[in-house]
Amino acid sequence: MALILPLASADFALAAEAVHAGCRAAFAVAGEPGALQVWRTDSSVDQTLAAYADARARGLSVIVGPLTRNGVTAVAGSGRVQTTTIALNTPDAGTPLPPGLYTFGMSVDIEARLAARVAIQEGHRRAMVVQTAGALSRRVSQAFAAEWIALGGAIADVQEAAPDTDLAPLRERITKVSPDAVFLSAEAGPARRIRPYLLAHLPVYSVSLVNDGRNNDPGNVDLNGVRFFDMPWLLQADHPAVMVYPRPAAGGAEAQRFYALGIDACRIAGALVPALRPLTLDGVTGRIVLRRDGGAVDREPLAAVFRNGAAAALHPAQ
Repeated sequence: MALILPLASADFALAAEAVHAGCRAAFAVAGEPGALQVWRTDSSVDQTLAAYADARARGLSVIVGPLTRNGVTAVAGSGRVQTTTIALNTPDAGTPLPPGLYTFGMSVDIEARLAARVAIQEGHRRAMVVQTAGALSRRVSQAFAAEWIALGGAIADVQEAAPDTDLAPLRERITKVSPDAVFLSAEAGPARRIRPYLLAHLPVYSVSLVNDGRNNDPGNVDLNGVRFFDMPWLLQADHPAVMVYPRPAAGGAEAQRFYALGIDACRIAGALVPALRPLTLDGVTGRIVLRRDGGAVDREPLAAVFRNGAAAALHPAQ
């Protein structure tokens, strides 16, 4: 099995090393520690395609990678996918996926769309979107809004909460537009600052960006009641599917998520080695379903809530 990662890239090395460690852990637990060959690249398209061509030429059963969006886009459009490939990101919008290429990643866009579906199921119809400055926050907001509108909901307003500004007008704006739910697109630090200005009686939905894994941070009390979606690896350490794998000695929530991604990606790859077939896994990143020869691997994260200053998984009935 081949693993192609940007381990030589200054920008992506830490994430790549975490994926590599997770993949090694998956094979060690499966009793196949020597089943992995690793190609180190930088983040350039040329090195990624060269590594992919070399791995394919060696006749390996499955290729896991690339990790970067531009690498996945390049492989998808290269016309060279003849080996079952599990890409660890999604390609640029509009890029067709050739047969045999699966995409498996940690897109928070998926979580935003899931938040919209859950909020609609719970009877809400007018949502206000509160976001921070930055491309990721806006992209997540757009994913939520697109799904919300497609499901028949209305966006009452979109507000951007700038850092180090008075947020009292935000509370006034919420009172004026009268939404019945709020979608908060913000990372943990800004979210802690924004949350007290959202009316206490309104349900607040978000994504895993709000969870930095620091359940001992007193500031998390300000996030109490915020609903979001994240992986079992960070929410259910005592779950049988999670506790079988060793935990890294160090690393924040982002590194932990990439480690978990490596575990599940290589579990999927190992399951596909004997034969291509539909697949369902109780993964450390969520419930995983693979249905066809190529395309997106479905990953369903856990619903969670901040309660007493800590992130806690919700049972399906909740």
